[in-house]
Amino acid sequence: MREMIKARNISDVKKDWEFLNELLICYLSLNPKNTHDIIIRVFADIIVRLLSSSLCNPRI
Repeated sequence: MREMIKARNISDVKKDWEFLNELLICYLSLNPKNTHDIIIRVFADIIVRLLSSSLCNPRI
């Protein structure tokens, strides 16, 4: 998941939310239900990191 986001060069969660949401849904649909909690935790961690980095490095 991180590699997909990095390859897409995503830095603005709001602007790229549709892609991020679709990526999450894709990962959930491709993986067994017993892994969904891990996938969601990783996704949340990535979103928090993206939001934190955008707050530390605001675009001018």
